[in-house]
Amino acid sequence: DYMGYSLIDPDDAYRMAEKIVERQHLDGYIKQWYNTNGAPDNGLCLVKHSDPYIWLIICLIEIVHKTGDASLFKKPIGYIDSPVKEPLIVHLKKAAYYMLTQIGEHGLCLMLDGDWNDPVNGPGHLGKGESTWNSMALCYAIERLNEVEFDANLDNARKKMLDAINEHCWDGDRYVAGLDDNGNKYGCEADNEAKKFLNAQTWGIICGAATGDRLEKCVATVETMKNDFGYVLIDPPFSEYNSTWGRVSLKQCGTTENGSVYIHAVMFKAMSDCVRGDGNAALNTILSVLPTSETHGPEKSLQAPIYYSNYYFGKRDENYGRSSFVYKSGSVAWHFWVLLEHIFGMNTSAINGVTLKPNIPDSWNNATLTRTFAGQEYTVEISDGKAQIK
Repeated sequence: DYMGYSLIDPDDAYRMAEKIVERQHLDGYIKQWYNTNGAPDNGLCLVKHSDPYIWLIICLIEIVHKTGDASLFKKPIGYIDSPVKEPLIVHLKKAAYYMLTQIGEHGLCLMLDGDWNDPVNGPGHLGKGESTWNSMALCYAIERLNEVEFDANLDNARKKMLDAINEHCWDGDRYVAGLDDNGNKYGCEADNEAKKFLNAQTWGIICGAATGDRLEKCVATVETMKNDFGYVLIDPPFSEYNSTWGRVSLKQCGTTENGSVYIHAVMFKAMSDCVRGDGNAALNTILSVLPTSETHGPEKSLQAPIYYSNYYFGKRDENYGRSSFVYKSGSVAWHFWVLLEHIFGMNTSAINGVTLKPNIPDSWNNATLTRTFAGQEYTVEISDGKAQIK
């Protein structure tokens, strides 16, 4: 949320995000959920998700870049369990190094109680299951971190993990969702349900694991997950309990993470389109899930055209395509980030200033984007397939 807010008010976004950094432990550990009223841990606060380190790195880097103030990477910040204060960049490196202590026998990140897909809590029930997405996202996070301050040990760990992903997670035409506590693949062709997991394909592209023939196959697999109004997260959805995947399989078939068009994940897909230089695919992906979509507007989705719902029902029944009506979603943050910095391609960096690397859709004969960065106004003008910045 703060990453998205930084595209509007970067200074205030940083002020709030810094409070999250202060919750980190001296060894790099950080909780996904915590009570803000000082009460003892309970409920979700007792659950150990495996992805807060990833988001701490990715989002804080983006937020600092939006402020235009590179000195913030050197700003001393405290820890929740120590009087020690260390620069933000050290906090972010510690998050990466902590994750590298949470590695399974195949060289992949442990799943624990769930990664970005919180209800996938079955594979790590015994503490041995490994997450493909987590591993891919950590590789991407380290790459972004090394753009700020290069760390050879982290870079070597990233390369080693990319090799592990390609060795253990590839399944002919897709990346599997992970390896369970017994080392068996899940989210693969041999499964009866949940054969394909969208995040494993999109982040395989984003992190650079998928290249050459595998990149082409990932893209093709993603297209098989497309329906009339976006891309489903899991295909096919669960119709009964699956002990390997856990709680996600108990959710209503075609809803939430169990086979809906989960819009936050669709924005990851748009991001992956930009990473491989396909602005047409990125734009079409975003347009397909807009509440004002020409082919799936409010008369079909029943979604008020003033906010993103978190998902559309994916099962082909009487609810097919209907909005969840739930506004809590990370979709908006990624929507603006992808649109401004990856399709328009106006990248704002506290280190490199403003650079332009657009992925211009063919339909954009003329388009203009104006943004303020570090107190100065910049305009990107697109005309006849070419972009320039003023």
